[in-house]
Amino acid sequence: MGYLLEKYNAEYFLRKDVDGNSLPYGVEGIESFLKGELREHDYEILSRINFKGANVIEFGFGRGETIKYIWEQGANSYTGVDFSSAACNIASEFLAKFSISGPKILCSDAVQFARELSSQNDFGVKLPIDVVVMLDFVEHIPRMELKEVLHLLLPALSKNAVIVINTPDFQFDNDVIADGLNVDGVDSSDSFEETKGMHCNRYTLQSLQSFFSELGYLPISRGHYFTLKECNENIWRGDSSYRKSWDEARARGVPLRGDWVAERFEVAYEVEHVARLHQFEEGTLDGISIYVTPSYLEYYNNGEYDEFLIKFIARHNLAGKVIFDLGAFVGVNSMQFARLVGAEGTICAFEPNPYNSDRLKQNISENPELSNRIKVFPFAISDKNGNGTFKVHRNVDDGISSASYMQGAHTTLSEDRLLSLGFSDVNVSMVTLDDFVKNTKYIPACLKIDIEGAEHLALAGAVNTLAQYRPVLLIELHSIYCAVATINILMPLGYTSEFLHIEPDGRCFIGATAANLHGEPPGMFLQSQKSMVDANLIRMELEASNIKLRESMEVNKLLAANLKQQEDRNGMLDSNLKQKVEQIEVLNCNLQKQVERNNSLDVDLKQQMVQNDILKTNLTRYQMFPPIRLARRLRRMLKSNV
Repeated sequence: MGYLLEKYNAEYFLRKDVDGNSLPYGVEGIESFLKGELREHDYEILSRINFKGANVIEFGFGRGETIKYIWEQGANSYTGVDFSSAACNIASEFLAKFSISGPKILCSDAVQFARELSSQNDFGVKLPIDVVVMLDFVEHIPRMELKEVLHLLLPALSKNAVIVINTPDFQFDNDVIADGLNVDGVDSSDSFEETKGMHCNRYTLQSLQSFFSELGYLPISRGHYFTLKECNENIWRGDSSYRKSWDEARARGVPLRGDWVAERFEVAYEVEHVARLHQFEEGTLDGISIYVTPSYLEYYNNGEYDEFLIKFIARHNLAGKVIFDLGAFVGVNSMQFARLVGAEGTICAFEPNPYNSDRLKQNISENPELSNRIKVFPFAISDKNGNGTFKVHRNVDDGISSASYMQGAHTTLSEDRLLSLGFSDVNVSMVTLDDFVKNTKYIPACLKIDIEGAEHLALAGAVNTLAQYRPVLLIELHSIYCAVATINILMPLGYTSEFLHIEPDGRCFIGATAANLHGEPPGMFLQSQKSMVDANLIRMELEASNIKLRESMEVNKLLAANLKQQEDRNGMLDSNLKQKVEQIEVLNCNLQKQVERNNSLDVDLKQQMVQNDILKTNLTRYQMFPPIRLARRLRRMLKSNV
């Protein structure tokens, strides 16, 4: 509680220092504040809420613009909570300036307020709460504290309450306090010491949805609006478009205003290409609208997208039927299929990548005539139930996220390549198609499977469905391994296939249809085909084991060869070492001889020095003889003169 409280000062809220000079950091929208108005983005968010007669709580009201707006919209009661005394003072002066009275503002920590509210209503807050406002709040509060606040609020909310959120869409989900700052996801607030660290809780829109969902709140939009989950929520029911979620919430009494509209979000990372809504006017996509960047638009081939798939399944009468779209990506195939099945048909779109799923629901929202026919299931179809690892990428606009794949897939992309592209791991739910059919009662007339090398896993978990209901199949095969594994499953079930499309890199789409039962009782046929498939799967497992065994044998051979080479090298090293030892012994012997020679030379040197001393003495004497003789001669001469 009170995290970095000292940074939430008047300079931060007013973007001016004590001398009145403008600052390059702080709360946005100061121009609107001075006029007594909401900044444009806040108005877009709050204008979608019907505040009339509502009991409102706001966390982090800041300068007070939202208080004025909410009160003027006819709120029954308003309680604002902000832990900054500077914010409380500024907001009080702001409300007085515009003669606003009635709203209650509290200078309190959010967690402390929520704790006291849950124990006893000492604040005079009118319950139940209909609207909770958290604009630019969740990124400023430690995640564990936010969890506690949202948990404690649940009993105080009306059954149709709405929680209104605004927070930037960050590059990475990052609980900064618990995990440290992800340096690859820094934003502009990190550039100034005065605001550094204030964004301690960073979400992507997808992780924000997951966070609120785990706490009992249902996202009814991409990231601004949340309601309470229904008590009898069924995971098999599936999601639909954001538009439908919005309409359903309004119908049950959530205080929303107007029809669904596409939302804008502040983005805390660089976006090279911005996706815009584009409506196709030709081809198989004629009349369909999707969000797409101009650079990626050519991928859809002027509206003639996957025409070979449409032509193949058009041979079959699918009106009013159910189609499963495994690997729905952004929903283009799903919407094409929705046209084929008509108003009475259903498309079950499976997309476990949360970024793809978000765009999928956006695109469906923009095509309301098709949205009621499409259900979105955010889990992976595999050969077993449970949880698994899924490699995901958030770049939808350049198509990179379409290469996301699940654990056990036989992808052609290497781990190093995925890391270099920015793929990361997320946990997803995995469900077998057989169990999905059993729990939902959706009987597929057609399966489209494009799941990046996991097609054989999906089919292995769908044997009963394939044998009993004989759906038409559209399968993209991502490798030779996948092709063999897929055919080994389909052939015992009586499926025949044909090529529909071949990519330059070797991937191909096949269409497969099942043979008739030829009068056999369905139960007998199912049992016999299941036995064949089970035997085939066992054979595949044995073959895989044999391959692993052969690989192990090859590895052992290589290890043995390497060991022999090492032994040979060790022998050579031993021989070289012996030679080195002998050379050292010779050197030691020579050194000893040299020492003896040096000792002998030392004796000779000493003798020579003695001789030199004798010679020096004699030389001195010899040098003295001439002066002595001269002196004697002079003495004789002197004597003779006398």
